[in-house]
Amino acid sequence: MASQLEIKLQQRIQVETDVSQRASFNAELACYLARTGDFERADDIRSELRRQFGNGSSLVVSVRLMVLEGLLMYYKDLNPSARDRILRANLLSNSFHELGLIALTSAWLAHIDFNRCNFQSMVSEIRKCMTVIDHDDGTALCRVSLVLGDSFLHCGDRESSQVWYEKARLIATDLGDQAAIGAITYNRAALNVQNLRLRATRGAVRSEEVERVRMELKTAINYQNLARLKSLDHLLRAATVSLHIMSGEYDAAIMEASNLVDSRLAPEGSGEHLLLLSDLAICYASLGDLESALRFGSQVVSAVDSCIDEDDLAIIFSSLAESAKRVGKNDLLIHYNSRASQAISNHDSEVAKLNRSLDEFRSGSPLT
Repeated sequence: MASQLEIKLQQRIQVETDVSQRASFNAELACYLARTGDFERADDIRSELRRQFGNGSSLVVSVRLMVLEGLLMYYKDLNPSARDRILRANLLSNSFHELGLIALTSAWLAHIDFNRCNFQSMVSEIRKCMTVIDHDDGTALCRVSLVLGDSFLHCGDRESSQVWYEKARLIATDLGDQAAIGAITYNRAALNVQNLRLRATRGAVRSEEVERVRMELKTAINYQNLARLKSLDHLLRAATVSLHIMSGEYDAAIMEASNLVDSRLAPEGSGEHLLLLSDLAICYASLGDLESALRFGSQVVSAVDSCIDEDDLAIIFSSLAESAKRVGKNDLLIHYNSRASQAISNHDSEVAKLNRSLDEFRSGSPLT
C-alpha cells in the first residue's frame, strides 16, 4: 500500500499545470521512492527529469534532481559520491538564497555526515538547517530530528535521543512519511545493537539486554515488512548477525552473514563488509573450524584501512582477537587486542567530543 506522502505527491502531480512545479513534485516523489528502496521507479523519474531539465532551466528542479541523484547513490550502495552530489545542491541553493532548499540539503548532509562519523561537519550542517527551518515544509526538520536522535543515542544520552526521535516521529506521521518512520524504528534498534556490541568488547553483556534489543529489532523488521520498505533490509539482517553472535548462535550467524557477503549488498572493503567477515571468523573459531576462522581473519586484515570508523574497528579487532584466542594464535591475539584497544580509545574520544558539541540541542534547550 502506498504511503500517505506518496499519495499526496501523486495527487499534486496530477492536478499541477505548471511544468516546473510538476517536475519538482516528481523529484520529491522519486526521492521518497529511493528512500523506500524502489530504485527502478525512482531512476525512471530521474532519467525523465534529467532529459527535460538537464539544461538548468529551473533552479528548484535542478536542486531536487541533484538531491535525488545523491539519495539514489546513497541508498543503493552507500556510494561516497552521494555527499558530493548533495553538497552541490546545497551550494546552488545557497547561491540563489533558496532557504527551503538550503534546509533540505543541509539536513541530508547532516544525515550522511553522521553515518560517516564526520561529526564536526554534521553539527555544522544541523546549525545551518536550523537557521532557515521556518522555510521548511517539515521534511528537513524531520530528517534533522532523526539525526539528532541518532547522535544522542550514539552518545548514550537516551533521554535527549527520545525527545528528538519523538519529534521526528510526529512530523513523519503528519507528513505521511512511512520511510522516515521506518528509519526511526530501524536506526534506534541498530544503534542499540551497535552500542551493545561495543560494550561486549569490554566484557560480557547480560542475556536480558540482548533479548530486549532483539525485540526492538524485530519491531523494526516487522514495520519494514508492513510498509514494504526495502532499502534497509540488508542492514537489518547485519544487525541480526550481531545478536546471533552475542547469544552464541553461531550457526545462524554464519548462515545470515554468508548470505549477506555473497549478495554483495555491503560494498566490498566497507566497514559493514569487514564486520561481516570478522563475524564469520569468530563464528568459525567458536565452532572449532580453525582453517575458516584464519581465512576470514586474513581477509579482514588485508582490507582494513584508515577509512573504517573507529566503532567498527573496535568490534572487528575484538572479534579477531577472540578468534585468535580460540585458535591458539597468541601472536595474533596480542596484535588484535592492541588494535582493538586503540580503536576503543579513539571511539571514546570521538563520543566525548560529539557529546559536548550536542549541548545546544540537548533536551530542555530552546530548539527542542
